[in-house]
Amino acid sequence: MKNADMPAMPEIVRSDENRDEEGTFYHQSHGGLTKREHFAAMAMQGMLASYKELYEACQDGERPVKYICEASVNFASALLAELERTK
Repeated sequence: MKNADMPAMPEIVRSDENRDEEGTFYHQSHGGLTKREHFAAMAMQGMLASYKELYEACQDGERPVKYICEASVNFASALLAELERTK
């Protein structure tokens, strides 16, 4: 599984059904947002905090909502690529 597709905040779930001789077996749940989705949401939140300025900066006919969505995903992808590059 790629780093970008891994859960942003994995949850450790206690499983009483699967015990071994040493005690309780724990496993990791992979539900929720991926890292890419989480980073994109954070980027979108920052852009929406200054939406008025962003809207005014858009060219005539350009849709700020579409721009924000695309830019958010691009920022998330760039951050994940940089994190992979600097391991």
